[in-house]
Amino acid sequence: MNTIHHKAHILQTFNHSLTDSLMAVTIIYSLPKTYSTLKTILLSTPKDKLSSDAIINHILVEEKS
Repeated sequence: MNTIHHKAHILQTFNHSLTDSLMAVTIIYSLPKTYSTLKTILLSTPKDKLSSDAIINHILVEEKS
């Protein structure tokens, strides 16, 4: 996740940006296979409801359980 945020920051320095929903989808697709259930749930979320912060929170909750 940190790598994705870092790459997004690099793109911004070159006047290119990733939308937050695109970053969220990128994070979801980068999840390991052990997160397949969470991945399916998150990918069924409407795109306008996705945010990188929400995705990260879901991942952290999953890791705690």
